[in-house]
This record gives sequence, structure tokens and C-alpha cells, in this order.
Amino acid sequence: MRIWNIIIDENRKNILFPQYMLILLIFLFNTLSAKQYRFKHTVEDYINYALKHNPALRSAGHMIEMTRESRKLSTTIPNPSLGLEYMDKMISKKGVNAVKVSFSQNIPWFKKLSTRRSVVEKTINKLDHIRNNTEVMLVYSVREAYVSLYAVGQKIYYMKRSLEIMKQMESSMLTAYAAAVVSQSGLLKLQVKMAQVEDKIMSLKQEGKIIRYKLQELLNTKAALNFPYPVELPEIEVFEDISEIKNTALSNNREVLIQKGFVEEAEAEVYAAEQVYFPDLAISASYASPKFTGIKLVNSGERGEWGAMLSLSLPIWYKSNRAKVNEARKRLAAEKEKLKKEELAVVREAMVLSVKLEDMERQIGLFRNVIIPKARQTVKLLKEKYTIQKSNLMEFLDSEKILLDLEMDLVDLVKKRELYAADIVIRGFGEY
Repeated sequence: MRIWNIIIDENRKNILFPQYMLILLIFLFNTLSAKQYRFKHTVEDYINYALKHNPALRSAGHMIEMTRESRKLSTTIPNPSLGLEYMDKMISKKGVNAVKVSFSQNIPWFKKLSTRRSVVEKTINKLDHIRNNTEVMLVYSVREAYVSLYAVGQKIYYMKRSLEIMKQMESSMLTAYAAAVVSQSGLLKLQVKMAQVEDKIMSLKQEGKIIRYKLQELLNTKAALNFPYPVELPEIEVFEDISEIKNTALSNNREVLIQKGFVEEAEAEVYAAEQVYFPDLAISASYASPKFTGIKLVNSGERGEWGAMLSLSLPIWYKSNRAKVNEARKRLAAEKEKLKKEELAVVREAMVLSVKLEDMERQIGLFRNVIIPKARQTVKLLKEKYTIQKSNLMEFLDSEKILLDLEMDLVDLVKKRELYAADIVIRGFGEY
């Protein structure tokens, strides 16, 4: 309505300016064409959205494009110089005022230009690995947040289920208490346990909010604040052969590839530094025209003079030139040692994570196949006994609490297993 009042004169009800109609059409077009993205609420959906909208990933892409522009500049020669000199008749050879115009151009040794380009190309490759690592870390962070949100949702589900059972028991105990069948202390103990469970549910909901804030940052959208708790958690498959894990980590790990990029860049810089022993070329030309008397332009009848000069820079200071080369070689040696350190660390981390993953899978199998089924059977038996008054309330509640703790322990084990697997596959192998 506000825009319409701007476009329409309310007294005459006529259109004031045609350009306002264009503004209105553009506004309506943008409003109608703007469609809010509808999330499928899967981990793949969140990852794909983050890869398109995360600002850190976009920034890394801009850095690569900026360096590619530098590659174009690396093979260009310096800008020429143009000089204009006024010569007084006291210093002019012709005894009259003269003007001298000069032009000079420095031309680096041809291999220096090619080595500069090589260094920039290696830098681009390194930045490309850095961008890929940023992408990998983004995918891992989204996966980690998704798994954490899933774990919180599962814990809330189990606690709410336990709370419902406690409320049913409270109702029965209130009836029994009114009939003086049970003591007040038993009822109070039950109510205290209910309050503790309710408090834990509230704390888990707050934890879920924190995870959603992290997803909002990763995906760069406020819609993440309303993401539901995931109900499914697709498992990541990992190689079973340890030697295959080791070889894949060495060839695909982004941190190793980044360090290899630093080594290649340092090698190119050594070759570029060695070009300091070759001279640079400079050419210049000048023309002196004796056509000035005082400050007035006149024809003195004298002919102008031309001059040309070719010069070479002489890299004769061996000590300083040698220091530049040695500096580049020392950096190369340091980068190679860092690469060895990175490879050793990656292999160790991959092997440790594979052992932890194997242990998590063993514990998960034990919980799912042995411990939890027996705990559920115990709860079922005690509930039946309590119904026929052959067991007390606290014994049943203790068994229910044990089952609840075991189910939440299983959720934590599943969460750890997925994070270990994601650490190996996503961060270690750079795959997702």
C-alpha cells in the first residue's frame, strides 16, 4: 500500500511518473519469483546447501580467482618510463635552450618471467587444495552437527517415554496413597525422579538449540533454527582393510595435499631465486630538440639530436645473490620436513581412528544384541511382578532407569561411531 501511494496521486488518482510503474513491476517480479528453499531434512540435503551458501567456502574461491589474476601479471614486463627534460642554454651543447624527451624500458631475463608464472601456478594449486580442505571441513562440521542433533533427539525421546511411564505410576500411587496402601516416601521419591527427568529434557532441548545455531552458521540460513530432530542416521561405510586405510589417507588427505602444495611452491621459488645470477636488460632512447629561446617556442634552425642506450644489470654481488638462493632452499627443506611430519601424523591418526571405530562397533553390537534385550526383559518381568504385587515400586523404577541409561549409552556409542567414521572418510580421505 505504501508503494502504491508513492506511485499514485491520491487526489487525482493518476499515475505520476512512468518510471514508478517500472519499479513496481520489478518489485512484484522479485516478490513472486523469490521462492524459499524447502529442506528435505537429510544430512545430504544440509551438506549440499552448505556447499552452495557457506561464506568461508566462497571466500576461498575468491582467493583462487584473485591469484589467477596475479598469474596474468606475473609474465608482464614493467611499465616503460617517459621523461621530459628542459635544458638551459648554459648547459646545452648548442648554446640555446633545448628540450629533451627520453623513453626507457626494463626487460627482465626471459626465464625470470617463466619462473614467476610457475611460482604463481604452484600457489594456485596450493590454494585449490586449501579450498578443498575448507570444503571437506565444512562437510564434516555439518555431519557432526547432524549426528549431534540426532543424538539429542533420541535421548529426548527415551526420556519422554520414561516420563510417561512414571506418570502412570504416579497416578496409581496417588490412588494407593489415598487408600493408605503405600507410604508417602515412595510417592515423593517417584516425584523427585520425575522432576529430574523433566529437567534433563529441558537441558537437552537447550543443547539442541545450540546445535541449530551452529547449523545456522554452517548453512548460512536462519531456517536452521527450526530444523527438526533427525529420526534416521545413515551410517558411513569405512574400509575394513587397515592397509587400504593407510594408503588412501596418504594419497587423498587434504592436509597432506596442502603440504605437498607448499613443497611444490617452494621448489618453484628455488628455481626462481636461481635466476638472480642472470642479468636484466634495459633499453632507452632520447631526442633533444633545440627549439626554445627563453620560454618561447621558436625555430632555432638547429637540428635535434637522437640517442639510444642498451644496458645490462650485473649480478656481481655474489654474497647477497647467494643468500637469496640459500633462503629459498632452506624454505624448501623445511617444507619437505613438514610434509614428512604431516604424513606420519595422518597415518597415525587414521590407524588410531580405525581401532576406535572397531571398538565402537563391537560395543554397539554388544548393547544391541545382548545388554539392552536383557534389560528390557528384566523391566518386563518386574512390571508383571509389580502388577501382581510381588515386587516393590522402587525395584521396578530402578530397572526402568537402568534400561533408560543403557538406551542413552547406546545413542552415545552410535554418535561416537559415526563421528569416528566421518573423521576417517571425510577428513582423512576427503570423500563425502
